[in-house]
Amino acid sequence: MGHWEKDALSLIDKLGGKIRWLIFGGQYTEPLLNPYFLDFVRKTIKWGSHYGLHTNGSLIKEVAHELARLATSAKDFVTCSLDAGTPEIHAKIKNLKSNEFDHVIEGLETLMKFRGAKSFPAVRMTYLMNKQNAIPAEIKNAVAIMRRIKPDTFRFSIPYDYYGKNFSAVKRYRKSIELKYEKEYFNLVAPYLSQKPERPFIFWLPTRSQDVNRLTFERCIYGYFAVTFGADGWMYRCPSVAASDFKSCRLGRITSDLGEFKRMIAKGQDPDWKPIACYKQGGRCNRVAIEINDIWRKHDA
Repeated sequence: MGHWEKDALSLIDKLGGKIRWLIFGGQYTEPLLNPYFLDFVRKTIKWGSHYGLHTNGSLIKEVAHELARLATSAKDFVTCSLDAGTPEIHAKIKNLKSNEFDHVIEGLETLMKFRGAKSFPAVRMTYLMNKQNAIPAEIKNAVAIMRRIKPDTFRFSIPYDYYGKNFSAVKRYRKSIELKYEKEYFNLVAPYLSQKPERPFIFWLPTRSQDVNRLTFERCIYGYFAVTFGADGWMYRCPSVAASDFKSCRLGRITSDLGEFKRMIAKGQDPDWKPIACYKQGGRCNRVAIEINDIWRKHDA
């Protein structure tokens, strides 16, 4: 980070709002660590587009005022992974030596305070379940905190397996973790799930939404919706492979040249390109990509 941001900011000006969403993700990095983060959000809103943020929440307090001030509708959103109900379990899961949990909660409270009576930005919380946090008391405490803070949604789910693995390993993970524990974990959170519209709306996301067996090697159109600037200064076909491990999925260096950017988008839409290149390196679709490609195949049939 720190070598390509000025080119990307210049490109946003030249695009003039033609890209409707700019989403800042933390799949491989924490976006709030980037010193240009708020510059990107300001540019996004300036041109009438919308921002999205996926964060671990560690620095949310520091940017809460600007995120709330700049948001123009619920199409602007903040997604934060909580994954615990106490500082002790949070530190264990995140491999921390200090109490960052209370700081995350304070940051969320600050964001909701600045949001005030508005319904935006939308604030979405997640709880990725594992053996360490699938504890009745932990879940109960997390729900109590969320009901006090009142974000828009609170999602429970079992996390993906790690990227970069071969598919036989991912399939073993599905069998040994996703399918083995799905019913048990669901039963733990079932008493808290929302049965009517409320805030937060608490829900469970089933593992079918990330089932590795739903992936195909034939064609991927996800890049049409989500080309990605990687933290390493390269533009990638989609956010799932936006890391230096996936060099075959690079479209080119991040640039301020609008014509070059358009050429990279065209390269990403080559109908002869096969996503086997992603899968050979352990890259695989995220939930959104799975749904988009499923819909496309049904339409194409």
